[in-house]
Amino acid sequence: MGYLQVRDFPEELHEELRLLAKKEHRSVSQQTIIAIREHVTQAAERARANQVYSSGSSAQGDGVVNYGEKRKKIFERIAAMPPIEVPEGFPSVVEIIQEGREERDAQIQEALQEASEMYAKGNVRFVREGWAKRDDSNGL
Repeated sequence: MGYLQVRDFPEELHEELRLLAKKEHRSVSQQTIIAIREHVTQAAERARANQVYSSGSSAQGDGVVNYGEKRKKIFERIAAMPPIEVPEGFPSVVEIIQEGREERDAQIQEALQEASEMYAKGNVRFVREGWAKRDDSNGL
C-alpha cells in the first residue's frame, strides 16, 4: 500500500476533515482516502463526459470540446437535410404538447382518485415513504 505525506496542509482544512471523520466514525486517514477517491472518480467522470468522439470509438485530439465547431457542424447537417412536408391539418407542436400534458394530468388524476378511494376504504395507509397497501397478514 502506498504512503502519502502532505506538507503545508492548511490547518482549517485539516480541522474540517477531522470533524467530518469524527461525524462519520472514521479516522482522519480513512476519511482522507474516501475524499480523494470521490474527487478522483468525479474528475474522471467529468473528463469522460467532456470528450468528443469521432465515429464513436476514439477521442479527438486532447479531449477538449470546441462547442462552437460542434454546433456549426450540427447546423450544417441539419441544413443539408431535405425539407419535411407537414400534411394539411396536422396538429401543431403546441397542440401535441398540450395533448400530452392533458393525458398525463388525466393519468395522475385517476391515480390520485384510486388512492383516495383505497384510503377511504381502509385498504391503504400512508407511511413515511408514501402509500402502502394494507396487508393484514403481517400487521401492516
